[in-house]
Amino acid sequence: MATIPIKNPKLGDTQLTLLGMVVRHTAGNDLKVYKDTGWPTLTRYHLEFEAVSKADMDTFVEFLIANRGQLLEYTDPLGATHSGLVTTEKLSVTEAGECNFQTSFDFEIVP
Repeated sequence: MATIPIKNPKLGDTQLTLLGMVVRHTAGNDLKVYKDTGWPTLTRYHLEFEAVSKADMDTFVEFLIANRGQLLEYTDPLGATHSGLVTTEKLSVTEAGECNFQTSFDFEIVP
């Protein structure tokens, strides 16, 4: 399992839980929800990093490229460790000022 230290993402990151349900409205406008207990529940985090130095950002981007498709470990700000995959196809890095680089990506938890 590959790991790299980088400062915690800014507060307000998004956690999306996909429950694997099919939701339909009938012709009579009744709501029908189908869920099988065998269907997976997926959790995806949208992580945003800012105020990162150029050297740290370059190291981070190289790490993601070198480990593309590999199982990675993410320790959230509360100390919980998650194993998963980066699902963002193209990582973009922006410079908001001197020594202030920003990026964001999606991280999907693998159960």
